[in-house]
Amino acid sequence: MVKKYFMKLVRPNDHKFAALHGAVWSGGSFVYVPPGVSVEIPLQSYFRLNAPGAGQFEHTLIIVDEGADLHFIEGCSAPKYNIANLHAGCVELFVKKNARLRYSTIENWSKNMYNLNTKRALVEDGGTMEWVSGSFGSHVSYLYPMTILKGDRSRMEFTGITFAGKGQNLDTGAKVVHIGKETSSFMNTRSISKDGGISTFRSSVVVNKSAENAKSAVSCQSLMLDSKSRSDTIPVMDIRTPHADIGHEAKIGRISDEAVFYLMSRGLSEEDARAMIVSGFADNVSKELPLEYAVEMNNLIQLEMKAVSDKEDIMVDNKDLTVNFLPSPTWNRLGVNRAKIRNIPVDGWNSIPVQKEIIEKYTNISDSNIWDSFANIQTGMGEEIDEISKISQSEKIRISADKTKSEKLFFNCKNGENAFADVELYAPENTELTVFMAMQSAWNANGICAVRTKFKAEKGAKIRLVQLNLLSQNFRFINDVGAECEDNATAEILQLFIGGNETYTGTKTTLLGKQSNLDLNVGYYCKDEQLLDMNYVAEHIGKKTVSSMNAGGVLRDKAHKLFRGTIDFQLGSSGAKGDENEDVLILGEDVINQTVPLILCAEEDVEGNHGASIGRPSDDVLFYLASRGLDEEEACNLMARAKLDALCSKIGDEELETLAKSCLEEVTGYANEKL
Repeated sequence: MVKKYFMKLVRPNDHKFAALHGAVWSGGSFVYVPPGVSVEIPLQSYFRLNAPGAGQFEHTLIIVDEGADLHFIEGCSAPKYNIANLHAGCVELFVKKNARLRYSTIENWSKNMYNLNTKRALVEDGGTMEWVSGSFGSHVSYLYPMTILKGDRSRMEFTGITFAGKGQNLDTGAKVVHIGKETSSFMNTRSISKDGGISTFRSSVVVNKSAENAKSAVSCQSLMLDSKSRSDTIPVMDIRTPHADIGHEAKIGRISDEAVFYLMSRGLSEEDARAMIVSGFADNVSKELPLEYAVEMNNLIQLEMKAVSDKEDIMVDNKDLTVNFLPSPTWNRLGVNRAKIRNIPVDGWNSIPVQKEIIEKYTNISDSNIWDSFANIQTGMGEEIDEISKISQSEKIRISADKTKSEKLFFNCKNGENAFADVELYAPENTELTVFMAMQSAWNANGICAVRTKFKAEKGAKIRLVQLNLLSQNFRFINDVGAECEDNATAEILQLFIGGNETYTGTKTTLLGKQSNLDLNVGYYCKDEQLLDMNYVAEHIGKKTVSSMNAGGVLRDKAHKLFRGTIDFQLGSSGAKGDENEDVLILGEDVINQTVPLILCAEEDVEGNHGASIGRPSDDVLFYLASRGLDEEEACNLMARAKLDALCSKIGDEELETLAKSCLEEVTGYANEKL
């Protein structure tokens, strides 16, 4: 039996530490629960590393046969030595039909330990896999238990907590792959960072095409106890079916001063008050453990509470450009860390035609110092877009505000041409500048349209940028945006992507000054085999900065959309707030939707939230619309139009709003009168 299952779920060629484990494993635990047997008392094992400079490679293999039930508890610890130790264990869990396995782990390693454990579970029809994880100690941890929901109606729950103190980097999370029908997963995690500790949460939710009616929810909460620590959340959702209900939420913040004050007014010291709040924060994990383990975990938390490079040059391939880098990468196998724009011509580029009056007014402006500083503004797509700028040698369009100004730029892309536009916008102190950009072409035209826009808003200024991709379905569209905002300045960005066979877009807004703001709204409609690759970054540097990023759209047929959204709280951005949300309506069986919302946090006194809602229209809504005389196709088109019409109404220009709605009508095939 052991031979049948040993290293079949985690194969030696998975990664280098799996290979090392397979070569030198040194015993471990084997448990088999026969069919129908319910083990009433939890089984327990305990691993302790007792020698300095040693490696531990224990293997845990558990098989819970059909209809059986087991709770297995594993503890790990090591004394502190002056040299590093390595733990590279492996856990393989097999949950058969209608069986249940709860696997609980409390890891209390010494601070010189490298914890590189691989854990994986395979769940068959009607089976249940429950993970309960507490991660303390170790210098570095990389731990992501993975569950494969192979069988229909199988389910997974993951509950975890990490505490990263001084000198610790705890990179943890969970992965789940939905294969069977009506599968469900839920991840609920807590992380705490203190004394410069780094806590990173990564999750991966993959829903295969076969996983109809799958449900998944991910909840991550992070608590930062000082300004020296860091907490990042890096979730990834890869959804290959419209028949799924997927949700994600995350929250990062600090201990409330009001809560500490209240407890101190009841006689607790400040230290005890903070420790009590942290223990309450970890309660969702402790209550899932047997009493003795819950007490041990709370004791560990109490102890932790009392404890006290040059930039690499980017090499550019003349044919391929690498863009849209995820600020903090996740697993390479998911294919979301960056994008590759293939086969970019190395010559033959032109400037995108724009109205003659715009060229005459704004292309020969060179008021030196102001515009020279634009070279340092970072954009969302990255530096390799400079390659197109160098090739095209296009004139810069430079627009500056004087009190209040509004301009419309119509980029009319020609069939068979590759063209580039370089736009810079400047709003001096207490001015307001609005710029509308509409990218257009003939309905059957093809080529490459590339636009780079940089803007700077000085103190109290506001810049509003509206971009509409109304190109034909044969065009490739590259849209790169970078912005900087000083004290009390506002950047307002609205983007609508309808056209283009391939669209690559990135926006990075750096909130330099205190109380600066970003308001970003993105809408998209993708059908057929359209590709939309997005990367949005809100970098908070100034105090009390605020960012809001909202994206949403419609995917149908074989469309592929990848959304990266990052809220980056830099050290010193105290009082900052960031929110990001994406709402995706899936109307095709072969749609690929990938959503990667990140919160990166190096400052304790901030508030960050993100959420995602992904799925097809509910049966109740379709039934209601059917009762009003609409078939499913008409109902779906109505909802698609309604979702994007709301964004169109925010454009703020009647001519462009009418143009955008007309294009939507064209691509959806659904006329205004039906709304």
